[in-house]
Amino acid sequence: MFFIMCRLLNMCTEHFGSMAASTVRNIQDDQFPIILIVMKSRSNAEVFSISQGNTSLDEMMTALIHSVDVFNHQRSVSMAEDSERFEAERLRQEQDAAYQESLIADRAKAEEKERTEREEREKQQREDRERKEREQNEEAMRLSLEQQVSEEPPADIKDGVSTLRMRLPNGETLIRRFYGNHALETLFYFIGSKGYRTEEYKLLTTWPKRDVTSLDGAKTFEECGLYPQETLFVEERHDAE
Repeated sequence: MFFIMCRLLNMCTEHFGSMAASTVRNIQDDQFPIILIVMKSRSNAEVFSISQGNTSLDEMMTALIHSVDVFNHQRSVSMAEDSERFEAERLRQEQDAAYQESLIADRAKAEEKERTEREEREKQQREDRERKEREQNEEAMRLSLEQQVSEEPPADIKDGVSTLRMRLPNGETLIRRFYGNHALETLFYFIGSKGYRTEEYKLLTTWPKRDVTSLDGAKTFEECGLYPQETLFVEERHDAE
C-alpha cells in the first residue's frame, strides 16, 4: 500500500501539481478505493471532490453532475475573464498604436513646419539680397547719371537759358534751368538721377503733346523746341507701348 501511495502522489504531483498531491496525501488508507475529480482553477489544479469506494451510484452521479455544472460555470467565468483581458489588451494596443500614429503625425507636422519656416527664411534672405543688390545697382546708376548732368546756370544769367518744369508721377514738381545750347541728353541724365530713367519713364510736353525722350539726345534744347521754357510731365512707360 505504501508503494501504491507513493506512485499516486508522484503522479498527482507530476500531472496536477503540489496542491492536489497535498490533498491526496491526507487520505487515509481505509478510504481507498477513491475517485478524484480534479479541476483547473486559473493556473492551478485543485481536487474538487473525493468519492470513496463505498459511495452509492446515485451519490456518484450527483457528484459528477455537480462537478460538471461547477466546471462549466468556472469555464464560463474563465472565458469571460479571458475575453475581458483580451479586449483590454486589444484596447491598450489600439491606444498605443493611436498614440504612436499621433507622435508620427506630430513629428511630421513639426518637420513640415520647420521646413516651411526654413524655406520662408531662405526666400526672405534671397529677396533681401536681391533687393539690396537692386538698390545698390540703382544707386550706382543714379550717381553715374548725376555726374553726367551739366551744371545749372547761375541765377543771374537770363539769356540763353531754358527753364523746365517737370511734373512727377507723385505730384511733385521739379524746376531746373539748362543752357539752351546744351545737348538734350543732359535732361535725360538729370531726370534719371532723380530715379526716373528714360528706359522706364518718358517726358511729355503739354501742347502739342510729344514724347521728348524719343528725340535725338544730341540735339540742343533750342533745336528741340524746349526754349526758353516748357512744362513736362513724367509718365511711366507701359509694356503695351
